[in-house]
Amino acid sequence: MEFYNFVWPDFGALGIDILLDIVKVVHCSLRQGKVAIHCHAGLGRTGVVIAAYMIWAEHFTYTEAISRVRTARPNSVQSRKQIRMVKDFGMFLEKHGAALPHEAGMVHLNDYMHMQVKILSSSQARKYHHIPKVLHAAMEELLLVVHGELDGRTRQWITNVLKCTSKIDREFLERWPARLPIPSKVKSQEIDICICGVMENCGEILDSSCKDAKIIKNGAFQMNNCTKFIRNNFRGNMLLLLRTLDQLMNSFIKPIIPKEEILGDLRRNNQHAVCCIN
Repeated sequence: MEFYNFVWPDFGALGIDILLDIVKVVHCSLRQGKVAIHCHAGLGRTGVVIAAYMIWAEHFTYTEAISRVRTARPNSVQSRKQIRMVKDFGMFLEKHGAALPHEAGMVHLNDYMHMQVKILSSSQARKYHHIPKVLHAAMEELLLVVHGELDGRTRQWITNVLKCTSKIDREFLERWPARLPIPSKVKSQEIDICICGVMENCGEILDSSCKDAKIIKNGAFQMNNCTKFIRNNFRGNMLLLLRTLDQLMNSFIKPIIPKEEILGDLRRNNQHAVCCIN
């Protein structure tokens, strides 16, 4: 049994960051078993935590979350400050937790990654510390669409590459393309058509009138559920997967990586490759 105590004045409110930490502790604990959440009376602060968790994990609106908590335990989430706190928490996740930023060219990649670390659970934040989770999820689905089911060894290799754990040595540089099955001619043509379609749309991910656009715009496509969302809504649809990647990359302020940093990485990699050869 584990016990977590958070300093929180009775009838008071907390900042978003602290509430996020509490919610992630609840999430981690639920993966190991049952959780009991309780304050002095089991109504105000307890209700806020449960409502916040529903917003974060189940993507409830703040009104739905409060209503659900009060149905199970009347008079929960007692004060106006606490109601406002739940509302602010929901608005924060809606604004900053979207898998795809709402406006093109308005977000620095570093800021996006910082927010991802803040919003994802601790284990997920560690796993995706170097890459947007939605990028990882979309690329995995694209590999599945293009190459079909892959054997375990190839899947492990892909996982290592996506985690950036494969060593850059001579063998890796020479042989890595051969590890993936060659796409069929029909599949290659489909890729070409989809890429042309994405380029013609000039960064517009979806027609605003189509069903998939409404799914994305209603706040359901979040950082912490993007893998499941893509699997359920975009699996097998190469065009939507490519458009998702296109919108993600177009949402970042350019240049995404400064020229000097790229050149510096190339020099270091070349030096490392020479050392491996020698």
